[in-house]
Amino acid sequence: HNLRFFGVPGQQHLLLLRSTAFLAALGFGWTAMQKLPIGVATGIVYSNPVLSGLLASFILRREKLSMAFAFQAIVCLTGTALIIPTAAKEGGADAESSDYFVGTVVAVISACLHAVCPCAVRMMEGVHPLEIQLFQDAFATLATIPLSVMAGGPAVDVEVWSHVHFSYVIYFTAAGLTASFLFIAGWRMAPVTKASLFTYAEIPTSFLVQVYLFQDIPAARQVLGASMIVIATCVRLRMEGHGFNDDKAADELVPEDHKDADDVENEPLLYQERRPTSQSMRRQWQDVLYLP
Repeated sequence: HNLRFFGVPGQQHLLLLRSTAFLAALGFGWTAMQKLPIGVATGIVYSNPVLSGLLASFILRREKLSMAFAFQAIVCLTGTALIIPTAAKEGGADAESSDYFVGTVVAVISACLHAVCPCAVRMMEGVHPLEIQLFQDAFATLATIPLSVMAGGPAVDVEVWSHVHFSYVIYFTAAGLTASFLFIAGWRMAPVTKASLFTYAEIPTSFLVQVYLFQDIPAARQVLGASMIVIATCVRLRMEGHGFNDDKAADELVPEDHKDADDVENEPLLYQERRPTSQSMRRQWQDVLYLP
């Protein structure tokens, strides 16, 4: 596979859409974390797997939704509603209430933008995950750094950074790039509703960071909401592991005589996604990592 830094001809608009949505989602997510506790902001932002599943079922006709997804979506969105802070419970001051409202709004916007990313990745054909990563990073470098300098003005001065600041930037950048590449690779190999399940792992860890690093103990209602999200995700993963998967339900919802030309054309892909083997998974990872 030859790397193309500008993508496959005719699909550059999807690369641009994915990169723009991803960077905008990060910007709104960072703003939310300035206004809200980190666990609360992360819990709201990571309602995006439910949104991405709904969007994928609408755009990608081969990715059907099942009752297992519907159950998980209802529980997760209920948990997200419990995580959202209320001014009366969290303090009640006007300035603080305004911060909570603004933080909640930008977190929801970030979740919606994050939901676009896996769908754009799944719509690309013949594009290697590394190509998507390179295009995204190049776009980020050319677009966000000048905008950050212009917006920050004199406040942006890297010359006053200590070696500790540079170390943090290097560590967090390396972790972020690695996570981004693995997400892209996962979305290329599995349906959006399945690959996005593992992003929920960030919710409990973000609450742990909120407690141990920032000494900000969440309300019992927020702990309940986060627990509902994690438990619903674990239950769905267990159901997937025992054969109750989305594709089986999709076959029941779409009879053979009602399948259109797109469904017939994508039958081999559906079968491969439905019944992965260790050999097929090994081949997919070899393609992703350029292994012989």
